[in-house]
Amino acid sequence: KVWPWWSELLSHPSRDQFWQDLSVLDHPEQVKVPALHIGGWFDIFANNTAKAFTELRARAGTAEAREGQRLIIGPWDHLNSTGVYPDRQFGMLADAITQDLTGEHVRFYDRYLRGQDGGGRDVPPSAPVKIFVMGIDQWRDEQDWPLPGTSCEPWYLDGSGRANTLAGDGRLSPEAPTGNATDTYLYDPLRPVPTLGGRIMLPTTANAAGAVDQQAAEARDDVLCFTSDVLEI
Repeated sequence: KVWPWWSELLSHPSRDQFWQDLSVLDHPEQVKVPALHIGGWFDIFANNTAKAFTELRARAGTAEAREGQRLIIGPWDHLNSTGVYPDRQFGMLADAITQDLTGEHVRFYDRYLRGQDGGGRDVPPSAPVKIFVMGIDQWRDEQDWPLPGTSCEPWYLDGSGRANTLAGDGRLSPEAPTGNATDTYLYDPLRPVPTLGGRIMLPTTANAAGAVDQQAAEARDDVLCFTSDVLEI
């Protein structure tokens, strides 16, 4: 029998008490040790990786645990930590090897598990957060997550009811629409829209994770596309 625990997991399809008892996020005050959180923007677990850092930094059970949280997020998925994808390469510095990810582990373990300086390796990093900024393809050290000064704003779906395909009239705008329209599409289970890249659990050769050109999917009439103007930084 392979993975005898697998059937137990499948027997709890909803987030019932079984999952709540296992969840760190449901009991952050019980965590009394520092933690090193490492993830990728294209990892299916990216949201919870960042949330675990945030919750434990605020609510862990000891001051050492709260102060010892560290977050690293690169342009990676669940399996690939090179930053190289078929339709987008994020540069030589995107690779986990160039960022000495193994060294990050060793320094963290030396400090919090061994209590050793390891030739100075136990010195805390200058910033608790290290993120890769896609677009400019650079690493940044930050003091917190979400980034200080971050603000959220609503964006709206707009158009005249013909948002089918990338050539349609669907618009994404920070301004509320002034008219009413209804967009529709026909779903055919015999002709499903393929997943192209993004955050997926186990990417394959035929279905790579990460940054993948979406035009093949956006050309279908059973896909609604809402596109914004070019964002200005």
